[in-house]
Parts: sequence; structure tokens; C-alpha cells
Amino acid sequence: MDGLTLTKIVRLLNAEFAGSKLNRIGLTDDSMYLSLYSDGVKCIRIRCGDSPALFPADRCDGSQSDRLEALSGATLKSVDCRKYDRLVRFTLLKRRPSGKVIQYRLMAELIGRMSNVAVTDGEGTVLFLLNKSNADADRAFGIGEKYAAPKANKRLNLENHENCGSFAELAGFYPLTVKHAEKLKMSGFSFAETCMYINSSLFEDDGFYITENGKVIPFKSPEAEESVELGQYARILSGDAEVRKSGAAKKRLLRFYEKQRKKYTALTLELEKELSDASAWKDTYEKGVLLRDNLAEIDGRTGETELNFYTESGVEMRRFMIPEGENPSALAGKLFRKAAKMERSVFRIEERIKEIEQFLEGIEEQIYFIENSAGEEELLALEDEMRRGDRIKTKQEIKQKQFMCFQLPCGKAYAGRNSVTNHRLVFQFAKPEDYWFHAQKIPSAHLILRCETQPDEEDILKAAAITAAFSKHKGEAKVTVDYTRKKHVKKPKGTPPGFVIYHKFGSVTVQPSSEEELGSLKAD
Repeated sequence: MDGLTLTKIVRLLNAEFAGSKLNRIGLTDDSMYLSLYSDGVKCIRIRCGDSPALFPADRCDGSQSDRLEALSGATLKSVDCRKYDRLVRFTLLKRRPSGKVIQYRLMAELIGRMSNVAVTDGEGTVLFLLNKSNADADRAFGIGEKYAAPKANKRLNLENHENCGSFAELAGFYPLTVKHAEKLKMSGFSFAETCMYINSSLFEDDGFYITENGKVIPFKSPEAEESVELGQYARILSGDAEVRKSGAAKKRLLRFYEKQRKKYTALTLELEKELSDASAWKDTYEKGVLLRDNLAEIDGRTGETELNFYTESGVEMRRFMIPEGENPSALAGKLFRKAAKMERSVFRIEERIKEIEQFLEGIEEQIYFIENSAGEEELLALEDEMRRGDRIKTKQEIKQKQFMCFQLPCGKAYAGRNSVTNHRLVFQFAKPEDYWFHAQKIPSAHLILRCETQPDEEDILKAAAITAAFSKHKGEAKVTVDYTRKKHVKKPKGTPPGFVIYHKFGSVTVQPSSEEELGSLKAD
């Protein structure tokens, strides 16, 4: 969790929980739970580990520690943080029978995988640590030591940013919030105005905003306008998918892919223009020839002049503009080099256009699956897979049961059910020598044919017919299906699940399998 989000959460938690009585502290492997009472029991979870976070919880989980029993009955005086940073302080006051008030503190250091929670007594001595992590190797950090906060790694912040032009240099920012701050700035704000806007969002706006790929930031931006309250955000953080029902995930994903479609369509138009320009390399080459063959006649002339162009059928007169001060021989060399570069680029641009066309086909496939998804759970799974990016699970984690399975004479065919299972099937389950099938240029399931014997033509046609049956054109009389070895199928880096490009493929045109045929081929 980033420092900006924590700053907003701390403000909201302090407003809700300050003055509450601490009932108990629960401990799990990665979290500390605070059970508090004020007009009813409410809880706060401080989560460490791989995904450190701070948020309200529905219940107080975990066991109690004898070391923390002394805090039971204490009053939560305040929740605050080192401004814009990931160090949160809970101040608790406990009155002893003698009347003396002892001040305890819970110091939550939510700093990546080195996150920890320290509990200190009235003298600032550490009484308890949730784990052994130490976010600052230069300090002594252990039970019985005087608590010292980890060093801050950034000096500038939203209020103090003089002579700073990068949000990445400000405390509390990380790549996602930097990206959305830049988008705000590009929408017409100056750097200083953007800082003021974000700062006011942290201290005056209680909402959290969901980005197009399902992540949450603490301020509204052009690409993060859907708002949730802290309670809803807490349910997202705790893994409760119910909060994002009612089509919210569907809207987010469709919005994301529609933007991708617009982006790649515009890129295709740019590349087609580049291809058109590069395809005119012969014209540039002929200009070089025109100059080279007329160097003697030019003899120092500049401006527009008529020159002889020699062809197999005779001589043509062509006009050519010779810039003033330009050496004709050197200019001819430049034109030859430019023509050669243009000619070389033709193949590269054509290949890039083919690749972008496959991207666009992939986008249409994502939109098709999203619009025809069986439910929100599949869409939430797609969002989760997108968040992981190119980090994939080990093959041992991928179970066959999540795929549709069909028995063919040569072996088994496995088909994905949606974008996520298509991705897992192809890139986490399939082996390089397996056969991969996909309907040509239309949305369809990905199918992997794992053979025990060499497949014959009939096996290929049956696998293609199954693929066609799970395509957008399943109701058509004929569907063309591409197939190749899985090793020729690649996922471009940074693209969402289900996106592929492929080369060295064959194609067959088949009639999609009927429901009866699919039923007869179905296997466990």
C-alpha cells in the first residue's frame, strides 16, 4: 500500500476510531487485528507480508499474546502517520489502578515485504514485534530496544516540492500514482496545481478511485473515476469479491479494452501511412539515378532544372529541384541511402501491421468473452490475472479440470472457457510440441491438442471443429481455424491474458461440432 493511500486511510480511521476502547489484539501469521468498542465492536486489520495494508475488518481474527494483554482496555487516543509515508502510529492510553496513565504505541511499518508492527511502552521500549523484518538495516530493532523509526527515503512531498518536476521524487508516490498524477497534469494542470489537487483529495475527499485495470488510487483522475468508500475498499483488500458485483468489473474491463482498441486502431493507421511512404522507395531511388546520370550536365546549376532520365524504352525529360549550396553527387548518395532504408523498412512495417492486427483480434476476443461471460467471478479472475502481469504460476499449479477436455483418437484436446483459462491453458499448461488451435480472425476458445500418437488429418479436422464450436461464428456453416505448434505462439510482453501472436501456421475450414458431437467426445 502506498503512502498517499495510507495517509487518507489514517485520516478516516482516526475520525472513526479515536476514543474507542481496545478489547483485544488478535495475531495471525501476517496480520495484527485490533478489536475496538465504541457504539458497538469494530475492528482494524494491519496486514504485513507481500501485500501490506491497513483497513477496517469485519472481525478480529487470530490468537492473543500474553505480552499484549496489558493493552486490553486502553483507549485509542489517535491514529496518525508520518505524512505521506508508510509509517502509521496508533497511540493508546491505559490507566493503571494507581491512577497513572501509561502511553503505548503500535508502530505499523507497512514498507513492502519488510513490513512489521512494533508495540512500545511508555518509555519507547519495544515490547512486541509481529515478525523479524527490519525495514532499516542501520538501526537496532528488537524486543527490549528503544524504538527508532525507519529512515524516510524521500525529502520532498505534496506540500514541499520546490524545484521538483517529477511526482516520482515525492514521498508517498509509486508508479501507479505517478502515472495518474501525470495524466491529471496533462489534462491542463501545472505540476504545483496537480500537487494541490491530490493533497486536497487526501484530506477532503473520502473516496477511493478504481482505475481501468481494477487497481485503487486515493484521488480521482481521467482514467480512475469510479469511486468506492473505505468500507468497500476494505472488502476489496480483504479479498471479498462481492463488493465488485453488479457489473462493475465488466464496465471496467470493457472500458479498458475499448481504449486498447482505439489505441491500436490509431497505431494501425499510422503504420499504414508509414508503409505507403516507404513503398515509394523506387521514386526516391530514381531521383538518385537521375542526379547520378546527369552530374556532368548539371555543372553547378541550382533550382529547378530538366534532366534526362534513361529508360529501356528511351529517354524521358524529368524536372528536379537542386537546392542551393547542395552538392549534386552528395545529394545522389543521400537519395540512394534513403531509398535503401525505405526499402528495408517495408518488410518490418508489414510485419508490425500484421502483429497489430493480431492485437486487435485479441482485443475483440477479450470484449467477446467479457460481454458473454458467465458471471462476475470470471471477470474478477481476469482482473486479478491482469494485475499479476507477466508473473505466471508454475505449471504444477495448473489443474486440467479448469479446462474443457475432449478425447480424440490421437490424444486429448483441452479448450479454455474464458480469457483467463485460455491464457493458463496456452502459457502455463501446454507443452512446446502440443498443437494449438484458434479460429481465424474471430474470437474463439484456444484449444491445445496433446497427442499420444502422431495426429492424422482427421484428428486435426476434429480439433478444429471443436475450436469452431467455441467461437463467435459457432452458428455458421463453415469456420476457418488456424493451427500450429504451441512453441510458435507467443504472448507479447505487457499484454493482458489471452493475447497471442503466432507464425508458421496452417489453416483448415470446418463445420463447427454440434452439441451432440461435443458430448460424445467429452472426457474427464
